Amino acid sequence: MLTALLDGRALSASELAYAGGVAPQTASDLGAALAARSFELGWIARIRDTRAVLVTDNGKRGFSETFGIELAA
Repeated sequence: MLTALLDGRALSASELAYAGGVAPQTASDLGAALAARSFELGWIARIRDTRAVLVTDNGKRGFSETFGIELAA
């Protein structure tokens, strides 16, 4: 799943596909690629013993500069 960064809830691949008008598998692949790259850049980090991730301070700057997504402090 791809996390909806603005409100913190998770979007399923089918929800993302509906919103973007793409096939669910494409949405799932996009979410996986975005998550992988966000981990590589240090924009997100895993929260121990959960499936959750947190957006790091570096990630808040990166998402803002790259995508125009402003996250709460």
